[in-house]
Amino acid sequence: MNKISYFNVIGPVMIGPSSSHTAGAVRIGLAARAILEEGFHKINFKLYGSFAKTYKGHGTDKALIAGALGMMPHEERIKVADDIAREMGIEVNFSEVQLAIAHPNTAIVEFWYPDGRIKSVQGVSLGGGQIEIVKIDGQAVKILPGDPTLVLQYKDRKGVISAVSTLLAKWDYNIETITNNRDEGFVTLVIILDKKLEQSCFEKIKGLGIFDHSSYVYF
Repeated sequence: MNKISYFNVIGPVMIGPSSSHTAGAVRIGLAARAILEEGFHKINFKLYGSFAKTYKGHGTDKALIAGALGMMPHEERIKVADDIAREMGIEVNFSEVQLAIAHPNTAIVEFWYPDGRIKSVQGVSLGGGQIEIVKIDGQAVKILPGDPTLVLQYKDRKGVISAVSTLLAKWDYNIETITNNRDEGFVTLVIILDKKLEQSCFEKIKGLGIFDHSSYVYF
């Protein structure tokens, strides 16, 4: 059964002139905030293609900041998101990045944490406010709006997929797709479910004590 979220509405309610450069940008920031952790003190936005060329004139910069701070695409506060970040003590930087193969509306969102960790999400604005998340911490993924998605990161070990799958089955969840990417002994596991995940089930998954990072994303 197809799932519908507010991202799938015909036309996004938004602030700004372009759904790709404003609504889509806000949602990339929101997705990064949902997938990664809060508590960051610095954000680096690395922009590619038309995002890099026009981000100031189209308000993409403020839209990305707004999303990373948890604002929705229709909020008037987007216009002063940079000021709000400054008041919160969050440093924000923008730069252009060259990518071998990428959609022209691509943004990499890097969150820097006080303990020295740097985590990132790469997202694409597809038009009409629609987005796709294509990388987490440099590892290829595919996360779309409306898909109830688990993102689990851990040091490579046997039995993890089996343990999570068994737990989900006990809670009556079906797995629609599952992908895992390994990089130097570290795994990013992305599981798309057939329905929204209950918080109590998510707590059980985190309680397995396996994961360095875990998030549930439904946006």
